[in-house]
Amino acid sequence: MESERSGILSYSGLTGMLKSDPKDEEFKKNSINQFKLLKNKSEREKYKAYYTYNSQTGGQGMVYASFNKISPFNLATNIEILKNFTLLLNSFVFSIFIAWSKRNFGLIPAIAVLFFIAISSWIWLFAASLWWCLWAFYIPFLTMLLSLEFFKSSPVKILLLTFISIFFKCFFNGFEYITTTLIAVYSPIVFYYIKDNKKINDFILFSFKTGVVLIAGVIAEMFILLLQLKYLKGSLLEGIHHILYSYNTRTASVVIEGKTAEISNNIYLQILMKYVSGDAFSWIKPSVPFILLLILIFTTSLFLLKIDFKKHKAIVFTSWFSIIAPLSWFLLFIQHSNVHYHLNFIVWYIPFLPLGVLCFGVLINIFIERFTKSIFV
Repeated sequence: MESERSGILSYSGLTGMLKSDPKDEEFKKNSINQFKLLKNKSEREKYKAYYTYNSQTGGQGMVYASFNKISPFNLATNIEILKNFTLLLNSFVFSIFIAWSKRNFGLIPAIAVLFFIAISSWIWLFAASLWWCLWAFYIPFLTMLLSLEFFKSSPVKILLLTFISIFFKCFFNGFEYITTTLIAVYSPIVFYYIKDNKKINDFILFSFKTGVVLIAGVIAEMFILLLQLKYLKGSLLEGIHHILYSYNTRTASVVIEGKTAEISNNIYLQILMKYVSGDAFSWIKPSVPFILLLILIFTTSLFLLKIDFKKHKAIVFTSWFSIIAPLSWFLLFIQHSNVHYHLNFIVWYIPFLPLGVLCFGVLINIFIERFTKSIFV
């Protein structure tokens, strides 16, 4: 709405919302109003002020605004088109992982992953969101996964693609769930280095190079955000201050300007208990807590290792390594996890739960194969 009247780079291209009064800071009321204003162009003229969200570049907003400029339809229709396109992107991203699962483990494991993704309430919640861009969280993970599958002999190409992927992710949805996204990139590295019986020294060296590339991508995007904030606020120092302030309000163990909660001694345990006891499938009654999925995946892993340790160790160890990704957000960004209890369950899916369910699918496939053999023998 803002770019339609003032240009895509209005307010440094940052996302935000219209306000009728520059001094009005009531976020909830104003955010609800945006949906009403979307369908009422004349009413928008009363909302001259604009509140910027300064913690991400807002690349998704720039892309949406560019589409709105060239589209022959009105803004409300364009938003619906973009939502459907976002659903398509999410489907495409998950399809890539499912296809990789079939290529490496067979049809039954791939179907298990497909079924799990299709019935996952938290994926539904985020799937059409123009703000969160769920698909973007998986781009760095999938880039490394496919690069190690097809470009094993070109480490420079892999690292370059990794840099582009993390920069691309941060451009579209900023530093949301950033530790989860970064650690997820290492899951394919663990898988292929175990699968290919690579030396530990090679694993450490490539992991280090990957870390440098990932950090470089994040810093590059952060530099762009600093430039945006400089033009918005008039000072580079103001931008640096805002980034540090944003980080502290999401991670701090002390109260900051009343915007963060006081962290008690057992808050980390409390947070973990919240996120393992949450409802994984909102449409099933009684509810299925995430802890049941963790137990299922753990039990599955033990069976797979017992059946054939050498054959299944790569996917099992990779799955359990990947749990570090969601845990990193829950525990490092403790304030965010404490406040956004209605959202942060999605990090279980980046990429731990899909990998864990893949293990379950592998086990089911083994049982089916053995049962089929017993019938026809």
